[in-house]
Amino acid sequence: MALLEKILKDISLARVNAVECRNLKNAPDNCVMLHDPRVVLVENFVQNADQKYIIGREFRTQQDYFLRPVPSSVLSEFCVSNLSPLLQAWKVEHIKH
Repeated sequence: MALLEKILKDISLARVNAVECRNLKNAPDNCVMLHDPRVVLVENFVQNADQKYIIGREFRTQQDYFLRPVPSSVLSEFCVSNLSPLLQAWKVEHIKH
């Protein structure tokens, strides 16, 4: 069973506690970079027992925003596009930025 399906199944059986977070409805505050380093558009935060998750969609295309004096990816700056229609879940501790 996929992680998101498991979380949603567990959530349907238990009350979800709100996770404290800032407003994520306005760009660019609604995007995070994971440690791997994928960029995710955050749709929601959920908590299941003691685990906190982000629910979101991954950008499939990621490229350097600039190349000089160094590639922007060295600074964790990317130009992203091609947003996946698939909602996924990641543990909050997987967020790098």
